[in-house]
Amino acid sequence: MNESSGSAAYPVTYYFRRQPGPLAAGVTIGPMLPPPLLSEPAGGFTGTIAWTTQPGAVADIHNVQILRPTLAGNVNLWDVVLPGAENRVVLPAAAVQKLRTENPGAQMFAVVYSSRSPKFAYNQWTYDSLSGVAWSSFAIAVSPAFMR
Repeated sequence: MNESSGSAAYPVTYYFRRQPGPLAAGVTIGPMLPPPLLSEPAGGFTGTIAWTTQPGAVADIHNVQILRPTLAGNVNLWDVVLPGAENRVVLPAAAVQKLRTENPGAQMFAVVYSSRSPKFAYNQWTYDSLSGVAWSSFAIAVSPAFMR
């Protein structure tokens, strides 16, 4: 596994390689998946989660989540799966209102998991597609915490 990150935190990108045989011939690494760079939410949360990526390999799938940290771990409050060509999602107004109503004053943050899977087909995906076991590379971006 290879890891690349711009700093000691997110965003980060990983690449998995299975290459049988002696290592004397070398190991091929890449292409690394460019990590998503979150542009929204910035400051407050309006219901939009948006990101950009640098040129390079393109993700097959994005899994976008809104999480609330708790002492027992992160609680997934909202989740959507998008095709790799997408770079923005707008939550329905009812979902934004529910987040505000059910989590008053709570800190939340957005996470984008982008991944490549050699045998992936978006029109036939299953939840198994969201497992790292099927990925050849993936990248993670985490937004700054926001309230309501």
